[in-house]
Amino acid sequence: MCQKMTSISYIVPAFNEETNIKKTISTLLELNNTFPLINFEIIIINDGSTDNTEKIIKNNFFRKKHIYYYRNEKNLGLGETIKKGIKLAKNEKFIFIPGDNDLSRELLEKLLSSIDKADIVMTYFMNDEIRGRHRFLISSIFTLCYLYTFNIFLKYINGPAIYPTHLLKKLSLKSKRFSIVAEINIKLIKMGCSYKEIPSRRLRGLEGSTAMSLKSFFEVIIIFLYLFWEVKIKNKKKYNKLTTRINED
Repeated sequence: MCQKMTSISYIVPAFNEETNIKKTISTLLELNNTFPLINFEIIIINDGSTDNTEKIIKNNFFRKKHIYYYRNEKNLGLGETIKKGIKLAKNEKFIFIPGDNDLSRELLEKLLSSIDKADIVMTYFMNDEIRGRHRFLISSIFTLCYLYTFNIFLKYINGPAIYPTHLLKKLSLKSKRFSIVAEINIKLIKMGCSYKEIPSRRLRGLEGSTAMSLKSFFEVIIIFLYLFWEVKIKNKKKYNKLTTRINED
């Protein structure tokens, strides 16, 4: 377990998560019992939900210590919501937690146990078959394109990760949707941040997922081209630092 005193901001984007949001927040609160030396804040950002997400949050967590609630008046997308969370975060470390409760408590405990073992503590999934062959193929091609283009090695580029908050606040992020995860990972790693990857298993399949919408697909292409220009050409010196991949224990 992590023995060093540190702090973390959990950012929870939630769009129409009335079924899952209570369990997601409860799991985060339970982690405090296992990691009492890690100070925390939970920032819930309701991304313009039209179901009972807000009602459930207010009925169960409103005005509770360490929990802060914000609401986007309309759906802005995951990227914009995470950027808002970065601005709001006050603690040393930062992680976004999907409001759909897709991350197990076991994984979160593994991440927190490694919180000080690398600049970035990342996630990869060993059961992507639950999302179907088509989604798995697209995800694999997407990851390989990034690995070869930016000369890095990652098992999965889009998994939730623990980041140094102060470095996130310095980034200029363009993504409005799910591509923000890849954008953050590429920029920080190419700036020289060390990273460690934690294996896990997904709890849910494709139900409710909007990551493969047409708008998201176009953004994937646009952000990839933008990163190629930004990292490989325009600011090559800034993003040409050596990094360290921390092996699993």
